[in-house]
Amino acid sequence: MIEESLDRRSQRTRAALQAAFVQLLLKDGYDELKIGAVAKTANVGRSTLYEHYRTKQDLLRGTLDGPFSILAALVEPDGSLDAVVSL
Repeated sequence: MIEESLDRRSQRTRAALQAAFVQLLLKDGYDELKIGAVAKTANVGRSTLYEHYRTKQDLLRGTLDGPFSILAALVEPDGSLDAVVSL
């Protein structure tokens, strides 16, 4: 997973960007969501956002990776529901 290879500062930045993305996505919808608004809501510069995500689609993908990887792990023979409960 990409997150494991990032330093803590990068992880915090990505978490802030993803939280801002979800907040604005639920408020405005995907089509109306502006990448600059995500940066502003996350309190990071637009260039910082682009260091982590090239496009709005990349940000969507990155935001969904965590929850979907937990769900995907359930199909493994030793999959545990504990991770799903924590979601």
